[in-house]
Formats: sequence, C-alpha cells, structure tokens
Amino acid sequence: MKRLSIIFLGILTLFIGLDKVSAGGSISVNASSIYLGNSVTVSVTVTEAAAWEVHIGVSGAASPSNCTGLDFADSSSDAKNTARTYTTTCTPTKIGTINFSLSGNVTSETGGTVNLSGSRSVSVINKPVYTPPVQNNTPKPVTPKSSINYLSSLEVEGSILNPTFNKETLEYTVELESGTTLINIKATAQDSKANISGVGAKGVSEGANNFEIVVTAENGSKRTYKINAIVKEKDPIIVNIDNETYTVVRKREQLISSSAYYSESSVEINGEEIPAYYGEVTGYTLVGLKNSEGIINLYIYDKKDNSYKLYQEFNFSKIIFYPLEPSIIPDGYSKDKIIINDIEIPCYKSAEFVLLYGLNVENNNKGFYVYDSFENTLQRYNDKIFDSYIEEIEILKSIIVGLLSIVIVVVLVSALQGSINAKNNKKSKSFFKSKEEKTNSEKDKEKQRKLEAKMLEKELKRKEKEEKKKKKRKRNLDDTNVIDITNINIKKKGEISK
Repeated sequence: MKRLSIIFLGILTLFIGLDKVSAGGSISVNASSIYLGNSVTVSVTVTEAAAWEVHIGVSGAASPSNCTGLDFADSSSDAKNTARTYTTTCTPTKIGTINFSLSGNVTSETGGTVNLSGSRSVSVINKPVYTPPVQNNTPKPVTPKSSINYLSSLEVEGSILNPTFNKETLEYTVELESGTTLINIKATAQDSKANISGVGAKGVSEGANNFEIVVTAENGSKRTYKINAIVKEKDPIIVNIDNETYTVVRKREQLISSSAYYSESSVEINGEEIPAYYGEVTGYTLVGLKNSEGIINLYIYDKKDNSYKLYQEFNFSKIIFYPLEPSIIPDGYSKDKIIINDIEIPCYKSAEFVLLYGLNVENNNKGFYVYDSFENTLQRYNDKIFDSYIEEIEILKSIIVGLLSIVIVVVLVSALQGSINAKNNKKSKSFFKSKEEKTNSEKDKEKQRKLEAKMLEKELKRKEKEEKKKKKRKRNLDDTNVIDITNINIKKKGEISK
C-alpha cells in the first residue's frame, strides 16, 4: 500500500508540473509533453523575498536561442508579501526531451540568501498523422488543418494599448506608471484550435520592456504580436533638442554600447551622477538620451554650456569617423548630402570626388577625406592645394583689411582737409569780398576824384576862356577908346565896361 502511495504521488507531481525547489522559489511547465511545432511555457515564482536573481537553463530538444528571456532579477520594498512570477516560452527544434534547470538565489528580508535549484523536462513528439480508413478502396476526404493564427483580443490588464487593438495590427505600446514591476498580458485566439504563447504575468523594469505574443495556427503557421511596455521614469531629467523632448538615461544597463575608443565613465547632470563614456583621444563625454519612442542614442555632452549633440560613428576600413561641419570648403566643391548606413550626413561634391569632413576618433585628426561609396572606404584628402588656398585667403583677408584701413584713413583725412578747406574758403571769400569792397570803394573815390578833376579842369578852362575873352574885350575896348578920343566923343573907361 505504501508503495502504491509513492507511485501515485509521483504521477500526480508529473502531471501537475510543479517542483518546490526551496523556501524562496519554484519552477513549473504548462505541459509535460508537446507536439513538434508547438511551444511550452516555463514559469518561475519567487516568494517571501527582498531581492532575487533567477536563471533558467535550457538544453535538449530546444536551446536558449529558441526561447524568450531566461534571466530575471528584481527587488521588492515589501518582502513579506512578495510573490513574483516570470515566464519564458520555448519552441523545440526536434523530437526528444527539453530539459529546464533553475538556478540563482533569493535574499530574504533579514538578509539571508537561499540558492535556487530544480529542474523540469518536457517530451517533444511528432503530431499523429491521421489516415482515414479505406472503404471499398475509396479514401474518405481529409479535413484540412486550420491556418487561422489571428488574435481576437489582446490587452495589458489595467492599461490602455496604443493603438487600439486590431487583429491586423502587430505592434503596440503601453505606458505604465513609475514603480510598476509586474504586468499581466491577456489574449484570446480567433480560432480555438490555435495555440498562444507569451501571455500571463511579466516582470517589467523602468524604461522599455518588449514582449512577443505568438499565435500558432493548427497547421503550424505563426503570427507574432509585439507589445512595448514603457515604465515611466521617476523624476526624469528632461532635455529639449530642436523642439524634440528627450530624457537622460540614468541606468548603466540601459545605456547602449560605444566603440573601443571610449571607456565607461560618469558625469554630473542636475546634481546627479549619470553613466557616461569618455574618449581619451577625442575628449568627448557621451551620455544616453531617450526619445519619446524609447529609442536611445549617444550624445556629446558639453558641461560648460549644458548642451547635447548627436554622436554618430562610421567605420571605414578600420577608420572610426565622426562627421563635423568645416569652416571653409575647398575651391571647386559644393555642399550636398549623402546617405551612409541609412544616416544622412553632409558631404562636399565636385565633378570627380565626394569629400567628407570630420574627426578620426582613433588619432583625433580633423580634416577632409575622399569617400569611395563603391568600396565604402575613406582616404585622407591631399589638402596641400587646399592649405595653399586657405593661405591665399588669409593673405587676401589681410590685404583687404589693410586696404580698408587705408581707405578709412584717406576718408578721414579728406573729411578733415575738406573741413579745413571749407573754413579757409570761407575766410578767403570774406577776405576777397572785403578787399573787393575796399577796391570798389577806392575805385569810386578815384572815379570821383577824376570826375572832380575833370570838372575842375573844365572850370579852369572855362575860366581861362573867360579870361581870354575879357582880355580880348579889354584890347577891343582899348582900341575903341583910342578911336573915341580921336573922334572927340570920349567916354570914360568905366562906362564902357559897364
């Protein structure tokens, strides 16, 4: 009887699929056997824990690459009532047995650590082939297997999907409040014969969390729906660039990787230590910024003016290249744009060459490079002519500055001389006017003197003429007196004059 009880308990444990591995955790599977082409869901539950790290090992008829996330780590502020369940979905690749193993540890509220262990196995078998009975050598028709792999509903419990669910729409986003650590994904298949994987309780952390819900039709065809669950960041550091809003990445594990020329570092932003990368060669400090869609890129952070600039590297035959804007363009080239690795960057084109200007991250050299799009290579541009051109430009600038200085001096001197000449002309005009007035006055006086002299001369001539007349009369009178004396009729001289 005792032996029968033991056998009964073993069979019961096999079908239930639950293995209590320790006081802190357990592992279970949703089926003890599956058909090849279907999936199996493995669940791990931790209880009465303050923190935990869990890993599920996979071997046999499936490998880790055929499974969703196999590692879970988290902590709880309420250790007494903590119960967390994590699931992963695996799809077998062959007939046989899938072996699942549980490892990791659970830390209790008092600080004690319990190591996790345990295992489960699932048999993978071929689907049975239905052979209809033959009657009178005439086979009965075989009903084809359903190919319907749509969902009729999909939701994250307590949250709103964006966009609204439509069976033809495969990708959704849901925003979760800060501090959310667990969500429950629910889905219903349009065809009851279809199998759904990827639903149930899911652990989430701050930032983007991606989940896939796979619908497998009866005939094995699959359709995958995706949910991006974004847990809002608590007190985020907001950055605005070109009218776009970004948040600073504050967790090292969320920061995307950089090239080998940068090492892990940190920088203080808004009084908080932020994970960063620092380049000994370039002197750049790179931090992560996340856009509204949850996409993270590296940006050059300038602490002096608290500014950010997108950092983009391009690998050209072992040359790590960061594009920049030149202050001057070589003669014969015009600015244009070119797409490299699906990214649009500025270039400078002539009839023969395409030039890129930027920084060689490996040696910190800046300059122009000739870009060969066919072989995707860069070659340092021979800029002797360009340097000469720049030198000529500088000389020309100096000459222009010198000429402008001379012109300014000449204009100032001319203006000053003009002012002096204007004053002198005014004085000269005043002097000549005064002199002219004086000369005219003297001329008038001279003319008056001449007129008076002529009048005096005329008067003198008149008087002289009168004197002559008087003298002539006197002579005539004298002659008359003589005659009168001889003719007896003598008259006095006085009477004659009267």
